Amino acid sequence: MQLSWRWRSRSTRLVAVQCCCLTLTTQHAHGEALADIWGSVQDSWAYITAHSRYRKIRDKLGIGFVRTVEVMHGRNGWHPHLHVLLFVETPVDPFDTPDEYRSIAQVFHDLWVRRMESKHCRSVRSSVGVDLRPVKADCDKGVGMYCTKAGYEVAMADGKEGRTSASRHPFAIAHDAVETGDTADIALFREWVRSSHGRRMWTWSQGLRERLGLGEEKSDDELAAEAEERIERICTISPLLWKVIVATRLGLRSQFLAVLDGGRQCLPTAIELLAGYGIGVVIEQRSNGDPRLRAPNEASNASMNATTETIMKEKANVV
Repeated sequence: MQLSWRWRSRSTRLVAVQCCCLTLTTQHAHGEALADIWGSVQDSWAYITAHSRYRKIRDKLGIGFVRTVEVMHGRNGWHPHLHVLLFVETPVDPFDTPDEYRSIAQVFHDLWVRRMESKHCRSVRSSVGVDLRPVKADCDKGVGMYCTKAGYEVAMADGKEGRTSASRHPFAIAHDAVETGDTADIALFREWVRSSHGRRMWTWSQGLRERLGLGEEKSDDELAAEAEERIERICTISPLLWKVIVATRLGLRSQFLAVLDGGRQCLPTAIELLAGYGIGVVIEQRSNGDPRLRAPNEASNASMNATTETIMKEKANVV
């Protein structure tokens, strides 16, 4: 049995943690509203974690979890489902400790299926609707590598592309809507925005972060403030030039922004990229105190070390 070890904060002992990947899905059909299916998924998970059967096995085996919602859209419509990374202090394995392993799988299966069928009238295919797999490896390094791969579903759920052209993540839909102007994709992404508003995509079980020595989870505002401190203003793009870049399509906008991610030294490369699409630009340097510039907000002003600002404009827009 391979275990992943982390130092427990405020303690002098190590906690052995076995990781398991749990996926929970349910029936869905083309034309169903995302909010309805998502509500069924959210309610069924809440039902599981509040049930006495789950709490009993949680306390017995020392189970904690990180749960995320992944939403895809394909031929059968919206498909919200759960990816859960389980951390178990008692070793569980279908071969070495089959009783403990089966007990965990059985609890999640029974409660998930019961709630979906009895309250939401949704069927669950036993073969794929509830899938529990242990994370195994041959060494500590291998455990870490495998956990990284296994945790990809959890950590990167909001940045994944569709597995096929017929199965897309909402942000892949947004990308296609921008590139093609497809009104159906625009409507789908708007539905995603409305349905996801106020919902938690990522959830830690109570006490798990402390058990793993990770400290308190930072709020969105705290993370945003940290990001502001690392901002480097590369240049300001005139509104007219930006409209030209967006209107060009052919992936120019994403290419342009990817080049500028390299910093100020990549400005010449960005200019060459635009020239390749027949877009001529000029560069101006203005001081931060120039009245033609909007006053930067406090966070941005604190993060700017330069005393001048670089303005990139289309040649036809030069005054």
